[in-house]
Amino acid sequence: MIIVETQPPKKKQIFNASRRLNSLKKQIFFNIELFYYYLKLEMD
Repeated sequence: MIIVETQPPKKKQIFNASRRLNSLKKQIFFNIELFYYYLKLEMD
């Protein structure tokens, strides 16, 4: 039991990693959108 608790299944690890990656992607895309919006304001 202790071994199972200290070492979670790999599926769960992969799921957590992909979730973290997705949130990171969202942050990056959000920053890019803000940047483009700022550029548009500067151009006008």
